[in-house]
Amino acid sequence: FCFFPAPSCKGTVFKDIYVDPKTSCRTRRQLKYRRCEGGCGTNCCHPTKIKNRKVKLYCADGSKYIYDLPIIQNVDAKNADLYISEVNKT
Repeated sequence: FCFFPAPSCKGTVFKDIYVDPKTSCRTRRQLKYRRCEGGCGTNCCHPTKIKNRKVKLYCADGSKYIYDLPIIQNVDAKNADLYISEVNKT
């Protein structure tokens, strides 16, 4: 039995090199990320605040570009169906 917000919903912080899945270009240094983990029953852990961070990505061919990387600031538990309907509105 869980109360809203789900006590197991948390933003876990970690560091890693970011690699763009579309281009395979990457950062040179590790970035601090936060990801949603946990949930409770039909409640899932989702971001409640996201901020874009400009990062420079370097490609194997020597080119580079600035990328707006979404960074999770806060997380909370929401009903999975409610969250999907909110996302589809945007």
